[in-house]
Amino acid sequence: TSEDLKQRVNELKTRVVHNLSEERMRLGTTIALNDPAFDDKNIEMGFWQPLTFTKNVPFGLFFLEEYSSDKIPVLFVHGVSGSPRNFSEIIALLDRTRFQPWIAYYTSGFPISLIGQYLNGVIDEMYLKYGFKQMKIIAHSMGGLVSRSMLNLHTKEHLAYAINTFISISTPWNGHAAAEMGLKYAPAIVPVWEDIMPGSSFLQ
Repeated sequence: TSEDLKQRVNELKTRVVHNLSEERMRLGTTIALNDPAFDDKNIEMGFWQPLTFTKNVPFGLFFLEEYSSDKIPVLFVHGVSGSPRNFSEIIALLDRTRFQPWIAYYTSGFPISLIGQYLNGVIDEMYLKYGFKQMKIIAHSMGGLVSRSMLNLHTKEHLAYAINTFISISTPWNGHAAAEMGLKYAPAIVPVWEDIMPGSSFLQ
């Protein structure tokens, strides 16, 4: 029944919150786009086995070069079943004399609101450490929903840095019908489906 489904999803969310308190999170660690963390097997694990992902795969907010105070951070946020490698061509064309690429990496099976809250906290920590004045965000697909969730929190905090550019590519603002089908018929529940099915309370 729908009530049984909601109970199962809520139980998964409770386990997710507990897991994030013990995660292998990385903040500002320098990494390369060819790092094994971004391999397909880990991306698939992040969607279908998000709790296992947080125990075995490093994730968080990474740098592709050492932090530079005279460059503007550009945060790249991937979508469902994606990774920072999806932005390889855009990053290659970034003016590295003016901008520094930051990449978010997360398990895309988790609830979007939780990922947004997590990402907001991560960026705040980076601000407290480095004191940057502005940031720009480029997001793909579900990454746009994650970023919007994070931005909603950011605008309430009044921290002294501005996110003054938000570019979203192919984001399903009205949800995706396949998510609702997955909740009804798939043998395993992926928590993010509840958020991206059309008409969900998250999207509203």
